[in-house]
Amino acid sequence: MVHHRPESAPTPAIWRFTPFAELSRDNRLIALSMFLWGASEGLWFYIYPLYIKSLGADPEEIGFVISVAMMGMAATFIPAGLLADRYSRKKIMLAGYLLGLFSIILVAIAPDWRGLLPGFLLYYMSAFIGPAENSYIANASEGQDLNRAFTMMTAAYSAGFIFSPALGGWLGEGVGMRNVFLLSASLILLSTLAILPIKEQPISYRSAALGIKPLLRHRLFWGLSLVVAFFYLVIYLGWPLTPNFLEEVRGLDLSLIGTLATAQSLGAVFLAMMLGRLSRGEWGMVAAALLIWASYGILLLFPFPFAVACAYFLRGSFSALASLSSAQVGKILESPSMGLGFGLFATLRSLALVPGPYIAGYLYAIRPDLPFFASIASIPAVVLLTTMVLRKSR
Repeated sequence: MVHHRPESAPTPAIWRFTPFAELSRDNRLIALSMFLWGASEGLWFYIYPLYIKSLGADPEEIGFVISVAMMGMAATFIPAGLLADRYSRKKIMLAGYLLGLFSIILVAIAPDWRGLLPGFLLYYMSAFIGPAENSYIANASEGQDLNRAFTMMTAAYSAGFIFSPALGGWLGEGVGMRNVFLLSASLILLSTLAILPIKEQPISYRSAALGIKPLLRHRLFWGLSLVVAFFYLVIYLGWPLTPNFLEEVRGLDLSLIGTLATAQSLGAVFLAMMLGRLSRGEWGMVAAALLIWASYGILLLFPFPFAVACAYFLRGSFSALASLSSAQVGKILESPSMGLGFGLFATLRSLALVPGPYIAGYLYAIRPDLPFFASIASIPAVVLLTTMVLRKSR
């Protein structure tokens, strides 16, 4: 469905000279909300494995906590996708935001690493808004290319990460991680308030079967979903325990790790906008994977903080991979089954992430550099497989 920007909806001055000026009014509000959520999550996201460790967990237990949380996230997407096609997308988004707020408070007050399980599980489950949010963004794009719409959302979210990781690391050392999570909760509250003014979208109240049957026969949708799932599995092996590697092997302190993580946020903003301008978004996915592959090599070969910062910058392309893959799904789905399609896609993508942290923890316990070697060895094979699938799909 093609939408056109109404003449009566001028771009506010605050947005006019930014890249977000081309977004619709509702998508600009979602971008603002994503910026605030990114600032909230950035306070702790790059160092929370160290928080789990500080509460008594070993590497395998750290991986277990993250894997359990991701299992909860994966379980929500299909029912959330069905809801997104039949009920208010705005209300679903608000429910997820409030769940995220509650869960972060639980994380802040957890007495030990086992007490973190319900908090992180509920936080990751709040991602059930993904199908509704992606469907809302696609329908509110008003004729804009979806590669641009989705990558601009990624850029907004990542911009929130630019300064907050350094602040989170500094506060973590100064006042403790529990206070960092409470500050994170306050920013989630602001993020929730930012989406209150968005408009409701009309929903097609059709039976679930009408949305499921076309998807079951959609070979391009399933091919793309499986390729992205493989991408996520092999890329994520080197991801979860990077902070532990930098602290325990490279000898970096918590505040420096937080500061270096800012480079990843800058990379996510720049690379998302750059890769989003590629005429063929699927090849942007391949480019993003190769940039992550290069980042792992730099982390292993060069121990200097500047080199680590460059690796984190390149690793920011992971966000571009997520948004570009979502944009490809949005291009091939029909509106009545878009929520369910995004739900199935997100489920496959998340299921691929579930074993990654646990495998990474197991490999890390054997030797800290093994998770990186596993990703480096696997990514080229997945890139080759992806190019073959994309050629057949065309």
